[in-house]
Amino acid sequence: MRGMTFFAVAAVSAMASPAVAQVRMTEQGSGRPISFAFGGGASVPVGSYKDALKTGWNGQGSIIFHFAGLPLSLRADLSYNHFTFKNDLPFSSGGTGGTPTSAEDITQQILGGLANVSIPFHMGPVSPYITAGLAGFNIKTNLGDVVPGEQDESATKFAVNGGLGLSMKLFGASAFVEAKLNNVYTDGKVIGSKELKDLQFVPVTFGFVF
Repeated sequence: MRGMTFFAVAAVSAMASPAVAQVRMTEQGSGRPISFAFGGGASVPVGSYKDALKTGWNGQGSIIFHFAGLPLSLRADLSYNHFTFKNDLPFSSGGTGGTPTSAEDITQQILGGLANVSIPFHMGPVSPYITAGLAGFNIKTNLGDVVPGEQDESATKFAVNGGLGLSMKLFGASAFVEAKLNNVYTDGKVIGSKELKDLQFVPVTFGFVF
């Protein structure tokens, strides 16, 4: 959670600084009060989950709200992340009982709604920004087609996130690339011989703003 603390401190410092009093930012689209963003890329599990999950992929859609005279914008994101378990990981539901099976056909899908504050730093055609916020994620592990007698597992959990990005002009359009750490507060569970705690993953997303 040190990383999340860093993002929060950075956000407060940026809002207090006169250097970001008025911002025009390509990541936030044009000067319109509302813009839209779409993107996708890789999702990288970190923490204890990196030992169980392969690198997956993500898709994201956003609505961005801009406020005249304020050095920030609000973002509402809908994101989808898809992972598969590592091939050499024996899987037994809940860590006890059940019939262990190969995990290579078991997938985990994470659908989330995020509310974020983004603070840009206008530095020209390529400019950085920071973002942080709260989220809710539905985590679904598909077991029914792989483990006989098992039901798919699904739960909705609270999360916090923070990240860094770059905005740029690309082929005459506003583009962005960002990496954002999501920390999902889940119930600990055991898969194989590994105890998995809070679910942490980093979507690395490239997209365009309209």
